[in-house]
Amino acid sequence: MIGKPVWDSLSAADRSILQAAALESSQYQRDLIRTRNAQMVEELKKLGMKVTEIDRTEQPIIRMTTRKVIDKYTQEFGADWTKKLYLQLAVNEHTKLQKSAKR
Repeated sequence: MIGKPVWDSLSAADRSILQAAALESSQYQRDLIRTRNAQMVEELKKLGMKVTEIDRTEQPIIRMTTRKVIDKYTQEFGADWTKKLYLQLAVNEHTKLQKSAKR
């Protein structure tokens, strides 16, 4: 995170470099978290925990069920927040599908 006065003082080239680095590091972090989460789930399964994973076909049902919660936070944080949330979910799903296709 960087303050607006500092950001505004940077050249366009420096801003571009920082934006690219931020995108790269956020993708790395997401990948790392997904990998670590998968490892933790496997470890929990080995320890005897029953883990229930939600099938993609069930996701619309869950979205409908949680609609009231989304509506509540849309009112609290604004429609832009909801758009960003759904965009991030779509990006995550797309990335997941790409990775499974490469296997």
